[in-house]
Parts: sequence; C-alpha cells; structure tokens
Amino acid sequence: MRRSYLIDAIECGLDGLNIPGALTAQQVSDLAASLEVSLENESMATGRDQIPNPMDAELRRVRQAHTESVASLERGHTEQVRELEWLVSRLRSRIHDLEQERVR
Repeated sequence: MRRSYLIDAIECGLDGLNIPGALTAQQVSDLAASLEVSLENESMATGRDQIPNPMDAELRRVRQAHTESVASLERGHTEQVRELEWLVSRLRSRIHDLEQERVR
C-alpha cells in the first residue's frame, strides 16, 4: 500500500514538472522502494522517536492524581467505618448498662 502511494506520488511529481514518462515503470518502482526505506529510517535520522511525548507525562500526572484521590477517599472511608464501629460499640455498651439497671 505504501509503495503504491509512493509510486503515485512520484508519477504526480513527474507530471507536475511536465516530464511525464521521464522514468520507466521499473525506475519509478525502484525509486519508490528506495523512498520507502528512507521513510522507515526517518525517525532515526531526525531523532523523532527519542523526543518524549508530552501526552505521556500528562497521562502519568493524571493517573497519579487519580490514584492519590482514590487513596484519600479510601482512607476517609476507613476512618468513617472505624468511627461508626466505635459508636455502635458505645451504643451497645450503653444499651447493656441500661438493661442491667432495669433488671435491678
């Protein structure tokens, strides 16, 4: 697919220069093959693959913030559960004390 695109691009370029047919079909195909290899190596030549994507850093920041938010909510929930357990324990103790007083 890429090669056929390159062949079309070369042929359009030759037409644009008003020299259609300046290269044989085999020469156009060979030139397209050469350009295909060049395109595959372009990132190595320009270092494009070595440039960090700013979206990666943003995604890490958002994930970290989400993780911290969830952890904070879980800590708050755990604390609320402890407080409610303590309150239930106190209420049970108070009910027990009241029952003991009533029995006397």
